[in-house]
Amino acid sequence: MRILLVNNFSYVTGGVDRHCLDLAALLRDAGHEVAFLATDASHRVATDGAFVPLLVTNETRDGLPLLESARVATRATWNRTAYAAARRLIDDFAPDVVHLHKLYPHLSCAPVIAARDAGVPIVQTAHDYEFLSANPFDHTGATVDHAQTRLRFRALNTVLFEIRKLRHVPLVDAWVTVSQAMADVYASHGIAARPVPNFTLVPTGPAPRFEARSGALYAGRLTVDKGVDDIISLARAVPELDIRVAGFGPLAHRVSRAASRIPNLTYLGFLSLEGVQEELRHSRVCLMPSRWEEPGPLVALEAMAAGTPIVAYDHGGLAEYVRNAHAGRVIGTEPMALAANTAFLCTDVEEWTKMSANAMAAIHDTHSPDAYLREILAVYAGVTGRPAPAHGSRLSRAVRAA
Repeated sequence: MRILLVNNFSYVTGGVDRHCLDLAALLRDAGHEVAFLATDASHRVATDGAFVPLLVTNETRDGLPLLESARVATRATWNRTAYAAARRLIDDFAPDVVHLHKLYPHLSCAPVIAARDAGVPIVQTAHDYEFLSANPFDHTGATVDHAQTRLRFRALNTVLFEIRKLRHVPLVDAWVTVSQAMADVYASHGIAARPVPNFTLVPTGPAPRFEARSGALYAGRLTVDKGVDDIISLARAVPELDIRVAGFGPLAHRVSRAASRIPNLTYLGFLSLEGVQEELRHSRVCLMPSRWEEPGPLVALEAMAAGTPIVAYDHGGLAEYVRNAHAGRVIGTEPMALAANTAFLCTDVEEWTKMSANAMAAIHDTHSPDAYLREILAVYAGVTGRPAPAHGSRLSRAVRAA
């Protein structure tokens, strides 16, 4: 089968990009052909496909002159370069299915229209709530983005939501979400989706035991909705507990300042994927106090693969992953609950050992590459009418020595 993957970026800026690149490797390893449509970059990882110019990033958007901002906004509503590239790629590669991931603002809805015009079935994986609300982190269905701090970004997000709703959503043949919790939210807004839980590489060796670990780790974007302020409060509330924070984002300076004043709080800065994995392997608890309906974060799966129990707030697919695997504690958003459950798992060997084993078992059974491959190929078969054999993938074996 030939699959065209469409995503904003051809390199890793976050979990969605890593998912797309891992999915491409997974499909190729199982004998399928894969091409990408994405924006270009000198450090891009994807090689096969078509790559259109990238005009702006999150790091450069605030400094754009007004005229350049207007040009970027116009291209976000319709990227004719992306449309032309998509049509050429579809003609040359002849995909059986176009699998969309994140398209806005860089690619616009142009690849969707191109696939429709060429008569190729379209699968859309929803990684957040961008098809329900103007702000992708809002699951309530709000048609206006009130969260962005800059007026022009709020206005653009609001306009793009109308485009997604009117021009993108009606053309999708099959919807995929990364958790059942997310599928339930989409269903409540009239979009039926098949939940296909995210995957990560299966460890091949034993994880470090309780005695070889210490403290608790937070790894991720440093934002309010990720519960970063709760991590700082936790460090103050439990001074005997070693708390480490890895990541970058708007609250980086706040975390850095807090770490200089709170002896048991350490700010590690930005870490590579390998660095995060190593920290997880030597932590007793992974802290994930997200305050939004987090769909199904890859960090949770990395923690489970490392045999590290998770303490998470009861929100979205994150809570679903932890609860279904019995791989940690799912709690309310009270500060005392976060402190009590983190301290408990950092000191109770018996409970920790049980949850650590549960976490790794879930990676083998529910969140493995082979499990994902079977599910996503079934989705492709449903829209193409051409069942593809789900060959076992080498990615699920002998990839990571845990």
